[in-house]
Amino acid sequence: MEPTLRKPPRPIRGAALPAAITLLVLALALLPPLVTAYNLTKTQTRMLIAELDRGRTDGPPVTADELKDRQAAKTAVARLLGSPQGTSASDFGSEASAASIGADSTASTLDSGMIQAVERVGADLAGAGTLGAALASPMGTLAAALAPLTGTLGAALASPPGILAAAPSSPPGTLAASTTVTVDPPPSSPPVSPLTVSPPAVSPPAASPAGPLDSERLAELKESLSEGQGALWAGHGLLLALLCALVSKRLTGRYRGLLVNERNVMSLSRFQTVIWTVLLLSAYYTAASLRAYGLADPTAALQIDMDWQLWALMGISVTSLVAAPVIHAQKQDKQPDPAAAAKLDPEQVAAGDGILLAKPRFQDAAWNDLFQGEELKTAGYVDLAKLQLFFFTLVGAAAYSVLLLQLFGTVPAEELGQLPTLGQGFLAVLGISHAGYLASKTVDRTQTAGD
Repeated sequence: MEPTLRKPPRPIRGAALPAAITLLVLALALLPPLVTAYNLTKTQTRMLIAELDRGRTDGPPVTADELKDRQAAKTAVARLLGSPQGTSASDFGSEASAASIGADSTASTLDSGMIQAVERVGADLAGAGTLGAALASPMGTLAAALAPLTGTLGAALASPPGILAAAPSSPPGTLAASTTVTVDPPPSSPPVSPLTVSPPAVSPPAASPAGPLDSERLAELKESLSEGQGALWAGHGLLLALLCALVSKRLTGRYRGLLVNERNVMSLSRFQTVIWTVLLLSAYYTAASLRAYGLADPTAALQIDMDWQLWALMGISVTSLVAAPVIHAQKQDKQPDPAAAAKLDPEQVAAGDGILLAKPRFQDAAWNDLFQGEELKTAGYVDLAKLQLFFFTLVGAAAYSVLLLQLFGTVPAEELGQLPTLGQGFLAVLGISHAGYLASKTVDRTQTAGD
């Protein structure tokens, strides 16, 4: 049986549809900056930013009038919602290590300085006559004895205040009794200045430029900054869906033509691919556009993390879209058995494409094609594999839409750095449903010629 040639209706010509598509693109481009500018410069946001910014110590706080400038408001929001600028634990550890090294160096300097002072006194006394000669040797001994003591003193001074290591005191020496020495007056020598030792100063870690923020006021600021963002995402999703419908109308003459395959039948694999594409693309575009107009540094606008589960979701969806026509191609090359075809609807058999159901006109495609069997024998029955995949797709898309509404409705642009994940459980269930959908297509339910 020769397959009939089925063509879609003539495309719609004229300027109305291109103009409508242009307006949709303009709406997609203009809505994000309008919403962002309103949220940044409205009175409630400016008052909250000014109130939270008063605790800053690294510069004068901004005023509500200064925040009328959008760039100033972006900078203030980045300062309040960004990472804290205080000294981290690693920085503090580095400072403490540097202080310890400086203290050790100071202690070593003290050791050598005290020993040299004692030796200098002994040298001065050595030229003072017999008494100097008698005392010069004990001074050298005293210098040698003080060497370990000054090390103890230096270590005590370098340690944190609180515990001062007590240096051991040497037992008083014995003065030789009944010794009378007559000496000439020693020449005047410069007085030895007393050695003054002060503990090394250790600078405390720098204080954070801003104190802890009021959590309630900060939550109010985030709510004020994210007002209308959920509705903006929903609007973007609807605009993208409408844009797809207008392109389909332009090319096929039908708004739902995007979902119709080459057999003039509504395709479930096309339907679920369009659903997930519009959902994820609108979410990414909304987050990126809000960050582009809301961040002080717009170069980071596209730095949005998408979990591997989202990539796996798109992979599963596209796999079904590509694998379904491959399976159909094998069935299109088969012809129904004449005895079996006599029991089927003659019109369906005449319009069929191999053993697959096909419709003679593009306009005959209907929504019930998403649930009925694809072969001539199963055309009048509900395909449970299709029904299961349809509801899993619908429920999953609805649940993820709720997550996106919550995300955009509560998180400002400064913190929109990641899209919500689906969860491995749902991803596994959806993957099994797609696998069952494709496996069901591989089974021939219509008896073919030669069987």
